[in-house]
Amino acid sequence: MRKVIFQHLAKTAGTSLIQSLKAAFEDSVCPARYDAELTPELMLDSRFTFYHGHYSFDKVHEFKNLNPDAFAFVFLRHPVNRVLSQYYNWIDALRTRKEYAAIKERGALSAQQISEKLEKFENTIFQMSLEEFLASKDPDIVDVVQNHQTRYLSLRSIYQANALLGCANAIQNIVSFYDFVGLSEIYNDSAKSLLRALSLDESLLSSEIRANTNDERKHDGRYREEKHAILKLVALNGFDLAIFHHVLGKNEPNLSRQTLADLLLLPEMA
Repeated sequence: MRKVIFQHLAKTAGTSLIQSLKAAFEDSVCPARYDAELTPELMLDSRFTFYHGHYSFDKVHEFKNLNPDAFAFVFLRHPVNRVLSQYYNWIDALRTRKEYAAIKERGALSAQQISEKLEKFENTIFQMSLEEFLASKDPDIVDVVQNHQTRYLSLRSIYQANALLGCANAIQNIVSFYDFVGLSEIYNDSAKSLLRALSLDESLLSSEIRANTNDERKHDGRYREEKHAILKLVALNGFDLAIFHHVLGKNEPNLSRQTLADLLLLPEMA
């Protein structure tokens, strides 16, 4: 059976989608969720058909080299909403502690590594304002705040050498590498198209679990933030915006008559 790999970019509605696909692939789901866990042996293991995790593009590229006929897909999200979702998830102490408990149970990180990560959250991140979060120079925070999608859709060596070339590489990969690219903003349409591409029944979506949506932080489906924070988010994510609008443009002929603002549910300025 053809292997399927979902590169789950953080805060792009992936958790909901994974629930549906796990039901379809049942006992053939690989447990590896991060680069360090996904070894060549697991990539080739005949027991596994569906792989999903917060992988880098380098790791997905390696996977496709070992499994040339594999189906690789990814979902994107408008970077302003994506970073806000990341922030509100990370300052949620209960949710974050639960996530690291799951990581510990899988043995993905050593006890010392988990302790160090949680110490950072407990002593710093949980108390951060959005403004402090966006201004932070901590590498873990920079990774999720500044052009996160560009970083993970391009080869690491290219992005590190030149972020602009990384953006170009990411767009090239979207065009020629991935078998499917969806958008969180048109999630239902994208998910149905994906299931058709995988020859799976669309009824799988009916059993989905909406998770990590931060509904309590929104008003009528939108975040509400200070103008300076929104402008800062835009300034930090120019490459991600370019990539997002490239994919949005490809989907535009199939969109409904909703206005663009309603479609994107961008934050209101407080």
